[in-house]
Amino acid sequence: MAFLIVAALCLAIGVAGCAIVCGPVHTVPQQKLQVMASSPAIYTIRVTTGEGDGTDTPVPPDGRAAFEVPIGSHHCTSYLFGFIKVSSPTPVEKRRVIRVMLGEKVVRKLSAEDIAKLPANSDGHHILKMDN
Repeated sequence: MAFLIVAALCLAIGVAGCAIVCGPVHTVPQQKLQVMASSPAIYTIRVTTGEGDGTDTPVPPDGRAAFEVPIGSHHCTSYLFGFIKVSSPTPVEKRRVIRVMLGEKVVRKLSAEDIAKLPANSDGHHILKMDN
């Protein structure tokens, strides 16, 4: 009898397995950043999109740069047996994929959420103060 209960429990666990629940694709809107430095044009904004690749946006002399973050993701959460939360990925807005570069050196890593927390000017550019 105990063998049948254990077998039924193993079968139930095996059948229930894991479930993954995904929401709609989330993307980050265009980012506007104003680099405040004595020479803002020495900086570049790099958005990393995968293994070592990225898109560079030079910062113009006035320090105002607008750039896209071409990364989207589903908010997928894994559940064990359909109800025990196992994992949840970092939302795309919180991923630090935005790099402020000085030559090939990363001087700041930011996420879209980090940029949104910075003060903004009247044009909607978020102000990032740099030391140089």
